[in-house]
Amino acid sequence: MPGKANLKFRRFCGIVILAVIVLTCFSIWLYFDAQYQQATRELNEYQTQKQERLEREQRFQKFQWEHRARVQNGPGTY
Repeated sequence: MPGKANLKFRRFCGIVILAVIVLTCFSIWLYFDAQYQQATRELNEYQTQKQERLEREQRFQKFQWEHRARVQNGPGTY
């Protein structure tokens, strides 16, 4: 009987060690997933701001072009 108790204890320790390894891997995965999500959010925000800046610049250039055309050609012409 003493050998059977030792076997149960070793099996229990093995299960605990395996559970610790699985939980550690899961924690590491969660950490890197959170880092990836944050980086993705920041990249999307940067791209959105860049696109908005480009659109503003294009509208301003169009305004400048129309204004120059009005000044050169007189009112009512573009």
